[in-house]
Order: sequence, then structure tokens, then C-alpha cells
Amino acid sequence: MDRKAITRVLTIAAAVLAVTTGVASAQAQERVIANVPFDFMVGNVHMPAGQYTVAQDEQSPALVAVSSGDRRHFAFALTNFIAPEDTSKTPELVFAHVGQTYYLQRVEDPGNGGRELVIKPAPAQPDVKRVAANYVR
Repeated sequence: MDRKAITRVLTIAAAVLAVTTGVASAQAQERVIANVPFDFMVGNVHMPAGQYTVAQDEQSPALVAVSSGDRRHFAFALTNFIAPEDTSKTPELVFAHVGQTYYLQRVEDPGNGGRELVIKPAPAQPDVKRVAANYVR
């Protein structure tokens, strides 16, 4: 093998290691599951109605992953920490309803505070819809 081929193989191996390390750390995260009865958007990614897992990585708490139960739909979202708006005993997903579209706006976790998506729609007064979720460990 020449030097370029070796460099290419080492680069690919490093990328595979980085991805598998990310997957391993993502498995150590806290997750909630919710059945969302309507289509919605996470940033600019369309998610059809269905069961979703929302997970926050312990090492990168600003990054939240949203994935469908069948694993066909997936999106990452950058978030900021917020105090929960109420003291409900179960987590909730909070959506902004703008026109005909729902946007994931917040993930409220009464035990750990909430996460608010950094990029969200900018209407003056969106309608808000809440969807109950459950903890998964």
C-alpha cells in the first residue's frame, strides 16, 4: 500500500470509531417516549404522526435527538435549558401550531427542567399543544 492509501484507511477507521463512540454514548442518555397524533416539524425536518423517542445525551445536553418508533424518521435539534412551566409529574412535548403546521418547541421534564429548541417558528402568538410522554430507562 502506498502512503495515500494508508492515510485513507486510517481516516476511515477514525471516522468509524467516532461514529461508534457517539452511538455508545447516545445509549447512556435519558429518553422520553410520546405518541404524537399529528405530523410535526423539528427545525426543517418533517416528522409524521406516530411514536417518538426524544433523547438528550449526558455529555452534550444541548443536543436533543428525536426519532420515530420505526426508526425511519430522525432529527437533531439544538436546545437551551429552561425551567419547566408547570409541575406536572410526567414529561411533555410542547408544540407551536402555526398555520397548518406543528413545530416541536420544547421538551419539558419536571425532574430535570426543560429543553427549548433554539430554532423555532417566529410567530407573535402561536397556538400551543402539549403531548404527554413517558420516561424510558
